[in-house]
This record gives sequence, C-alpha cells and structure tokens, in this order.
Amino acid sequence: MKTVKYNVWSLDVWGNSQDGYDVNDRSCFPGAVEFPTTHEVYNEGTEHEFSDDWPSDIQILETLQEIGFFNDSCTLDKIDIEGESEFNLYIDSSRDGYPVCQLEHVED
Repeated sequence: MKTVKYNVWSLDVWGNSQDGYDVNDRSCFPGAVEFPTTHEVYNEGTEHEFSDDWPSDIQILETLQEIGFFNDSCTLDKIDIEGESEFNLYIDSSRDGYPVCQLEHVED
C-alpha cells in the first residue's frame, strides 16, 4: 500500500457562523504524517485511462484519529473535506463550516 505525507495544521479561528470565520493563526503537528492511499482508476477501458493514489475521506479521518487529532466520536458526517489532494485539503465542520484543520501535501 502506498502512502502520502501531509503536514497537519491546527487552526486558531476567529468569528462565528453568522459573520463568517477567519483563520488567525495555525500551528503544525510535529512532523509530516503518513496517510494510506486508495488506488483509483479513471476512464477505465478508454484511451484516456489514468490512475491516482490518494487517501480517501475515511482514510484521512482514521489517520487523524490515530494521531490523536480527532477523538473516536468524530465521523465523516461531522466534517467536510475539500481541496486538491496533491496540494492542500481543508477540513471544516459540516454543521456550520467552522475551519477545523488543514492538510498540506509534502513532496517525497
């Protein structure tokens, strides 16, 4: 199984759900964290077929739980994961859009 590395950033957030949120500051979890990946094939059987290896949402959640960033009560329905896996991922609360953390891809 392949892995990819991300820096995990915790966020200092100002604001509220009515007026919006602003990230005031962020701090990096010590060391890049390895996330397992899922192999995905796109356009299978066509001349435009290609594949990628990036973590699925459940792999992201489980890894963040393993390192103690999230507790076991956090589930995928409580967070939204957006962004591009090869650059940055943004994790927000699905309830009110509160920015929870950022994952920054680290090149090997």
